[in-house]
Amino acid sequence: MDPRSAPWGRARGTNRCACRRVSPSRRSRPPGALAEFERELIQERTRAGLAAARARGRKGGRPRKLDAKKLATARRLLGDPE
Repeated sequence: MDPRSAPWGRARGTNRCACRRVSPSRRSRPPGALAEFERELIQERTRAGLAAARARGRKGGRPRKLDAKKLATARRLLGDPE
């Protein structure tokens, strides 16, 4: 039997399936993996920098709005015994 005269009208092996194409989600994985790796590197460097700053005595964070004297006055005025 001649493959060109097959009932489906094509020679065997010439029916190119769409499933062999790379899907958009598969194409976006390598850049996503690279971005995830880069994000992990940034997090690691940030943690190392914060640890080094703490070792040098730096506390970090937002400065307190009220000092101890103003806080005690506010608590006294509000009637909070602490």
